[in-house]
Amino acid sequence: MFVQPSDSLIRIIDKNPFLILAIEHLKKMDYPKNLSIEDFCKQCSLPVHVFLSLVNIYNRNEVKLNFNEWNNEHIIILIDFLAHSHNYYKKEKYPLINDLLHELDIKIKTKEVKLLKKFFDNYIAEVIEHLDYEENTVFPYVKGLLFHTAPIDTNFSSAVYQEHHNDIEEKLSDLKTLLLHHVKFGNESYLARQIIFHLYELEYDLQAHSTIEEKLFIPLIQQLEKNNT
Repeated sequence: MFVQPSDSLIRIIDKNPFLILAIEHLKKMDYPKNLSIEDFCKQCSLPVHVFLSLVNIYNRNEVKLNFNEWNNEHIIILIDFLAHSHNYYKKEKYPLINDLLHELDIKIKTKEVKLLKKFFDNYIAEVIEHLDYEENTVFPYVKGLLFHTAPIDTNFSSAVYQEHHNDIEEKLSDLKTLLLHHVKFGNESYLARQIIFHLYELEYDLQAHSTIEEKLFIPLIQQLEKNNT
């Protein structure tokens, strides 16, 4: 479903509850949701095109970027959105899944579960490295372009970022495959179910996160670089 300004926010949430993640990353959870998209955005002082771009990506719709609609303030909203999603991964989802895997490892002492735990540990390390790179290098670089604050890292460019921007969802899919096909849970199937549900939620948000970067954030960086040359 392609979301339009006149659509009811609560109805599109009913059709895709994962949109709650996008609203949370925008820090707009406390605003009333029994409104049209347009009215909701007015209530929380959010540009309609920014919100529509994000929720349509979460709805797996193709989004066309209109550079003329995006100003510096809107790009900062996007950076804050991405930064909030980083906190969701690092401080909520990864620790939660890690704790469940640890509990599973205690209750099911098999080599498959130990392999699963090791796989997840390596996966987390790789993702954290990517997120730290964005927070410590990419976001300051973009803010430097936006506000002409020196110094700007002249060794960095959007092309470098794109190379660094690995597809981290693939390993998450491998982790789900290991869980679903190669581990026997016995009486601890409730743990498996919890882990799998959390992995699906994490995967959904990571895919949206990656698409936002590829379809919105990186093209906007490239436009900023052109404007600053």
